[in-house]
Amino acid sequence: MTGSEPGQSGASEIFARVIDTELEQERVRTVSLEQRAIAVVTSSGVLVSLVFGFGAVVKRQGHATHLPTSARVLLAAALLAFVLAAVMSLMVNRPRAYRPLGVKSDLQPMVAELWAIPADKALRSIAEFRVGEVDRWRDNNKIKATYLQRAIAIECSGIGLLAASMIVILL
Repeated sequence: MTGSEPGQSGASEIFARVIDTELEQERVRTVSLEQRAIAVVTSSGVLVSLVFGFGAVVKRQGHATHLPTSARVLLAAALLAFVLAAVMSLMVNRPRAYRPLGVKSDLQPMVAELWAIPADKALRSIAEFRVGEVDRWRDNNKIKATYLQRAIAIECSGIGLLAASMIVILL
């Protein structure tokens, strides 16, 4: 088969667009996951500050010894949960190896070994690499999403612990 047969070049263009669209969607998903992770870091940081502020006010007024032990334990657990949620969210933004096309080890063989192959085979080689690239982005996004889901769940538990400590204090 050559690249000039009816329908073949059109199919390769369609497949190339689909692959490029998938790759772009994974890149957008990465940005979205990382932005949401930063939001969790920010909200956890604010809640940690509030817990510390509450602790400072209570201690300054000399009521720290009057706080029930259960309230202190709940506040400490909430504080730990917020810190852990922030750390999990930071793991979402940890750099990972995506290996896009353009890495020297990928381009050198193309120039040295594949330069003279027919255009349809070149398009297929590039498409195969791009499919692998989509898979790497998806794998990394799956890891990021898992960290983010855990961070949100931990932050929610921290909010619950904080609410429980306030109930114990107010009752």
